[in-house]
Order: sequence, then structure tokens, then C-alpha cells
Amino acid sequence: SASASPLLAGLVTSGLARPGSQDLGIDVHPYDFRVRDRDGGESRELYALGPIIRGAVWESIAVPEIRLAAVRIAEQITGA
Repeated sequence: SASASPLLAGLVTSGLARPGSQDLGIDVHPYDFRVRDRDGGESRELYALGPIIRGAVWESIAVPEIRLAAVRIAEQITGA
């Protein structure tokens, strides 16, 4: 759950993120991995990947999927 981590709990408390489905980590858009805020809007600057997004993208706990997510995020940041 997001409350298990002080960083994630702070993001949720401040409204910059919202808990993921079934309170698993934080919620992200499943394609571009942008963190969804309290109202479901997507952050233009905040991305997440790995086990903390398993509520939105269950496959995010496997290394090959994490690698692909990292590439997708890097492409968005660099505009590639």
C-alpha cells in the first residue's frame, strides 16, 4: 500500500498521487506510466515504474516489463 512508504504516503497526502487499485502502490496511466493525481489527472513530470505501480499494471513486477517501461519513460522525457 502507498501508506507503507513515507515517500508514497507523502505523494498521496499532498494530492500528487493517488493509491493504486486495491491499494497496491500508486496509480499510473498504464501506457505512459505518468502518475495520476488525486483527481485522476496525469502528471506531466512524475513517472513511476516497478512494483509500486502493480495496482495499475500488474506485469510491472517482472524485470523485462520494468525494462520496457524504463525505455518508454526515457523516450517521453527525451522526446525520442
